Parts: sequence; C-alpha cells; structure tokens
Amino acid sequence: GTRGLVEEIKTFEHAGREDIQVRVMVQDGDLRGSEVWTTAGELVDSAGKSYLKT
Repeated sequence: GTRGLVEEIKTFEHAGREDIQVRVMVQDGDLRGSEVWTTAGELVDSAGKSYLKT
C-alpha cells in the first residue's frame, strides 16, 4: 500500500445508499504530493485493519 494523510471525510448518496468519501494527500510513490478521493472501504491502517469505524 501507499501511505497517505486523510484531509477530509464526507458522506454522499449513490444509488439510494449513503457512502463515505475520503480525500487523502498521498505521502509515497509516484503520486506523492497528490490529493486523491477514495471510498472509506479502500483505506486501511498500518496493521491492515479498516481505517474508519462505523
């Protein structure tokens, strides 16, 4: 995986379901210094566990 810093978390609705979108500042690799949006399900901590708790 690639390290990143979570900068913003917001909810959105898609296909009648609520989901969470996360803005991350990439810390390593080819995308270092880039801000990317991803879903919460894609994020894990350093131990490989889900980053966000519901």
